Amino acid sequence: MKRLLILGILIVFLSFLGQHLVKNSHPIVKTEISDRAVSVPIMVAINILGLQDLIVRWLWIRFDLDALSFVRNYHRLLPYLDLITRIKPDEFHAWGLKTYMRLLRYQREGDTPRMMEDLQKLKEAVLKYPKNWRGHYEVAWMYAIFYKQPENALPWAKEALMLDSNNETRELLNFVERLPRETLFNPKPWRLE
Repeated sequence: MKRLLILGILIVFLSFLGQHLVKNSHPIVKTEISDRAVSVPIMVAINILGLQDLIVRWLWIRFDLDALSFVRNYHRLLPYLDLITRIKPDEFHAWGLKTYMRLLRYQREGDTPRMMEDLQKLKEAVLKYPKNWRGHYEVAWMYAIFYKQPENALPWAKEALMLDSNNETRELLNFVERLPRETLFNPKPWRLE
């Protein structure tokens, strides 16, 4: 009975957190979570109780459920990814997904400085957790797929392969090594410095 009560309280807390997130981040104008959305007391409570993994899993479920209805409006999903990376900064699948979504938007708007800034944020997060292979994988993926720069993607892909114990990055490394220096779709790729 006591466990059910604790589970019920936890579910209510997670639901409140999700509603608080959606309410405090307007889906069209604001794509980043402000400091108001996740206040310091909430973050302290999450850290003290050790609920990071549970809350991140819950947010991924909410993200997946909302993704079914917001297929063309991915900017509405960015607040979930921002919150996931704020609660658990080494969740590089969320970092990669939100960086890719933002880069697509900035490319469509022609906002090159913000493109560079977002990729730089991803790199800084990777440098904070250098032993996490997924972060190196995401940076390599951005360079290879999005920027069409295999020469920049190759070192990141090799580092990801060295850190990856399950050998999941082998396909990315093979893909990067086979990428032509100039592609048919983008003969003059946009260059990062």
